[in-house]
Amino acid sequence: MNESNKDKEISVNQISWIRRRDWHILSSGSQLYTNDERFGILHQPGSNVWTLQIKYVQQRDSGMYECQRKRILHDIDSE
Repeated sequence: MNESNKDKEISVNQISWIRRRDWHILSSGSQLYTNDERFGILHQPGSNVWTLQIKYVQQRDSGMYECQRKRILHDIDSE
C-alpha cells in the first residue's frame, strides 16, 4: 500500500433496490435477493448508474420500486 493512502477514508456507494409493495429487498450492490430470474441489475464498473431490469414485465410487477444509496466509509491504514 502506498504510504500516501495512510489513514485516508475510501467511500463506496452501495445501491439497493426495494419493491415497495411488500418491502422486499431485491438487490444490494450486484447481489440479487430474488429467485425470479426476470430481475437483474445493470451496472458498468466505474459508473454511478445502477439500473433495475425486469424482463417480460407482467401486471403483478406494477407498483413502486425504491432505489436506496448507502455510503460506506472504509478507513485505510498501511500499518
